[in-house]
Amino acid sequence: MRVVACDHHSWTLVTNDRALRNVCKDRGIRLRWGLGLMVDLVHAEVLSEARALKIAAAIQRTNPTHITARLIDRFRARLREP
Repeated sequence: MRVVACDHHSWTLVTNDRALRNVCKDRGIRLRWGLGLMVDLVHAEVLSEARALKIAAAIQRTNPTHITARLIDRFRARLREP
């Protein structure tokens, strides 16, 4: 259903689900990873960098297999990009 709505309204789908991302890629639907959305919010000054890092750390604690220390390091670097 999310795919249909995003396709119909030209919305961006925010998901970390790889299978769903593949479907969206096949349909030309714009995508954002969950952490990528937080980068956007920090750059837009809607969310502080400290809060984004705190949220990312909480996500990592619940899903350390997919949200690795290396991924958090890349996330931290992207937060600081202009």
